[in-house]
Amino acid sequence: MFGAIARFVIRRRAVVVGLYVVLVPVALALTGSVLPLLKAGGFEDPSRESWQAFEVIQREFGAGTGDIIAVYTVPTGTVGDPIVTARILSVISRLEKEPEVGAIQSLYTTGAPLFMSRDGTKTFLLIDLLGDEQQKIEAFLRLKPAFSVDDLTVQFSGLIPTNYSVFETIRSDLMRAELLAFPLTALIVFL
Repeated sequence: MFGAIARFVIRRRAVVVGLYVVLVPVALALTGSVLPLLKAGGFEDPSRESWQAFEVIQREFGAGTGDIIAVYTVPTGTVGDPIVTARILSVISRLEKEPEVGAIQSLYTTGAPLFMSRDGTKTFLLIDLLGDEQQKIEAFLRLKPAFSVDDLTVQFSGLIPTNYSVFETIRSDLMRAELLAFPLTALIVFL
């Protein structure tokens, strides 16, 4: 089979190279329009027992997924200081007004000490978002500036920031691979 392909290409090498010269720019143009269509997510499988159990737990007990975990660190003092408390409560208040936000749990809303580090310099907000995974990622990107607090460092974890980071890494790697693959393929076809 490979011998037949090689004979065909050798006999019609000018046509093959000409087609390649025409098709590469078309492929590059189409690639540019395809990349924005890539979507994150797709890890849910509603037919699996584990997913069905997860949905029951969410529905019956109100347990969320922790879509976004915003970790706040104070440079001096503790997260229980009145100024820090007021600043983080203002973040919570802003987020509660957003239609994409389903629930927010924190030290300040539950009083649970598990939301604070042992040394008192860190706390976190546990935020559940509404919608499918793509809608949650879009909401996270839109809401990210609302988490900012003067004099506090905020870092993100949780399902949505992690999936977004993975998605961006895959998209970047895919673009880099394509930029390497096209010239190498062109060289091989030419030779």
